[in-house]
Amino acid sequence: MQSEVLEGSKEMIRDVIIRKLDIKIMLSSSNTFRITEFGCSVGPNTFSAMQHVVEAVKDKAYNNHQFTNNIPEFQVFFNDHVTNDFNTLFQSLPVDKSYYASGVPGSFHGRLLPSRSIHFAHSSCTIHWLSKCPEELLDDKSPAWNKGLIHYVGASNIEVVNAYVAQFEKDMEMFFKRKVPHRQNTREMLDNLKLRQVITNILKILEGASYQVTHCFREANSVGDYLAKLASSNGSKTLYDSHQSLPREVKGLVQLDKWQLPIVRKRYEKCNFFVS
Repeated sequence: MQSEVLEGSKEMIRDVIIRKLDIKIMLSSSNTFRITEFGCSVGPNTFSAMQHVVEAVKDKAYNNHQFTNNIPEFQVFFNDHVTNDFNTLFQSLPVDKSYYASGVPGSFHGRLLPSRSIHFAHSSCTIHWLSKCPEELLDDKSPAWNKGLIHYVGASNIEVVNAYVAQFEKDMEMFFKRKVPHRQNTREMLDNLKLRQVITNILKILEGASYQVTHCFREANSVGDYLAKLASSNGSKTLYDSHQSLPREVKGLVQLDKWQLPIVRKRYEKCNFFVS
């Protein structure tokens, strides 16, 4: 599913770089353009995303005839938690990459790099993760108490939703303050965040509706992957409002999740030799 997200956002990222990025000012004191990838995991999606950013910045520079003689160099900082398998990440680096690669372990909610050291930051499937479970959910005296669960099963308590939203706002405010210290109005940046607008709209809908939220057994990665690929191949959007309306293959994946059977993801390595 992440590959479909990346593919769908390529033109958006390129458009922002071409229209908004002031590369002349950014490279006025150095010829190195620095990029950070938050939530790199172990590839290969992260490499595709970084190469796309590099190519878009190159096109921006060449189209403006700013670097005809002095081609900028690129440095990418790959960030993820300290438990991430950085060995696998760097062993998988493309041999034809057009940037220098470095690893930056740690939570992106905290300070990772020196001030004003990054020109472009990218994250496709990471910053929506919270830094921690909201404390109200674990307090049995709180209106948002969630019986000790980090998700809610069969609950319709709006206070639980509000607790998640409040934690998200705290995380994003801290994220922007740490990453963009010279921008004073972090609240305005947070209000303009597309994900924040989506959450606000969902809350407005829930206020006037009778609803019940149930947990989908596990992360449902296999179900999400299948539906994302189906939408990508068909080129259309379909709303499934019941279990019965789901495709037969998806029903089977849901049943496997209900049985708590493991899903094994295969990964094939390219052969670098031939036997004749």
